[in-house]
Amino acid sequence: MPDWIWRCATSATHTIKRAQLWRRMVERSLEEVEVDQRDRHGRTALMWAADTGQVEAAEALLALGADRRACDLQTGRNALHLAARSCNVAMLRLLVEGGDAAANAAYVNEPDKSGITSLFLAMQKGEDGLAAFEFLMQCGARYNSQAWKALGALPPTPPPPRDLEAPPALGHGLRGNLFGRPR
Repeated sequence: MPDWIWRCATSATHTIKRAQLWRRMVERSLEEVEVDQRDRHGRTALMWAADTGQVEAAEALLALGADRRACDLQTGRNALHLAARSCNVAMLRLLVEGGDAAANAAYVNEPDKSGITSLFLAMQKGEDGLAAFEFLMQCGARYNSQAWKALGALPPTPPPPRDLEAPPALGHGLRGNLFGRPR
């Protein structure tokens, strides 16, 4: 056997062994790590993966048992909100797949602390978010998901109509500033 074939075979064998060793080291280190641990911003690793479009990392985290419904402590957004905001359909598909239709519909329509849904975040992106918007609609997202009764709140009341003919009164009816003092 020529020497160069032996060197290539040996190199390939060493590469495979290094990869196997690396995989075992990573698996051992992941056994000691809490998958849903939060950083100083209140986000989990799955949220950061969804926000930055790291689909492979999200797959690994979900396989390790990461909670896809975990919410950011500041805004109340979950991984689906962040994936919709970044218009990543592959990430949205990964986060929504599995589970029954009712659970997915509830997950897709889950609002953040401000009442904003993932569908609204995709819609905000305009043309860039069109594919994400369409995917979420196919998954059962409601276009008008202001489900006020489900949130336990009443819809906001519109302000009363203003009388445009009468100017607002200044002060005590005196000629002057707001405190009634003459100018």
